[in-house]
Amino acid sequence: SRERVTRWVDGGCLEGSIELVAGGRGWGEGLHQISNPTGIFVDSSGAVYVAEYWNHRVSRWRPGATCGEVVAGGNGVGGD
Repeated sequence: SRERVTRWVDGGCLEGSIELVAGGRGWGEGLHQISNPTGIFVDSSGAVYVAEYWNHRVSRWRPGATCGEVVAGGNGVGGD
């Protein structure tokens, strides 16, 4: 699935490996999934925040997590 966020570990893109940090379990609205990620942010603790276009939410994925948690939105399209 392309609905995922990854990072390079152990030496970068030539010598390292790729680690899954969010999603990667198919497209969808479950907390183990992401849908059309449009932006990411990494905080000082290593948690990854993912802005998801189709789920209308921002999810936080703590280091080592297999599921994210909704930190903003997630209740459908906003109003005017």
